[in-house]
Formats: sequence, structure tokens, C-alpha cells
Amino acid sequence: MLTRDQLRELCKTGWGEPRFHYNRTANEVSYQDSVMLSLDKAMDDSVLPFFYEIKDPVETRAKNLRRGFRFLDGELAKLISQQTQPLVYNLLAQHIGEKCFDLLKLPRDQQWLALGVTGYFSAKYAGRADADAEGSMAGGDDF
Repeated sequence: MLTRDQLRELCKTGWGEPRFHYNRTANEVSYQDSVMLSLDKAMDDSVLPFFYEIKDPVETRAKNLRRGFRFLDGELAKLISQQTQPLVYNLLAQHIGEKCFDLLKLPRDQQWLALGVTGYFSAKYAGRADADAEGSMAGGDDF
């Protein structure tokens, strides 16, 4: 939590590059407020600013901070849901291909069968996993 002036002074020294950039001409700081999310590899930390006005009482600052956390939590849930189904699909397709069809060593003119079956079952079960997750969330189950 900081004021815009405090962030400006902090970024004048070069802190936060490349996510935070001080523009000397405009005497303003530009920053990326998005979190880069990756489910299949290690992630780095992301620093996000939360601004407050000095005249705001502590209760208002706390209320705005809670609102900011709720917004961030919702955005992260959306990012995770957007990346999960394609990731599950790819992992299922890889598993089915390796365990079922690579062992058969199908000739080139028969590989269409492996491709079709792999795509069909991967889509079917990746979609089912997504529907099961939505059903449990809609039912109010805790995870």
C-alpha cells in the first residue's frame, strides 16, 4: 500500500523495471497490473500496487484493500479456469497417445485412427473434468 507519489519516488531510482517504468517526461509511473499465470511451469512473484489517498481514514483504506483482494482473487480464478481445460486436454492426449497408440506402431496410412480416438477421448474427458469442477463449485462444496 502506497500513494502514487511514493511509487513515483520509488521508481525514479529504477526499481521495478520492467513491470514498473518511470517516465521522466510526464513525471508519471506506468505499470503492468496483470499477473502472468502459468500452470505448467514455475512462476515468478508479481508485485501489484495498491494506492490510497493520505486523507482517507484507516477504515476506508481497509475496505478498499479488501475490495482489491476480492477483485484479484476473481481475476486469478478466471485465468486459472481459462488455462486448465486446454492443459488437461493436452495431458490426456499425450497420455492416450503414449500408452495406447505409440505401442501399436501404426503405419502412416492408419495413424488417422490414433489421432481421431486421442482427440475424441481427450475432449470428452477434459470437458467432463471442467463440468465436474463447475458442479462442485455451484453446489457450494469447499475445496
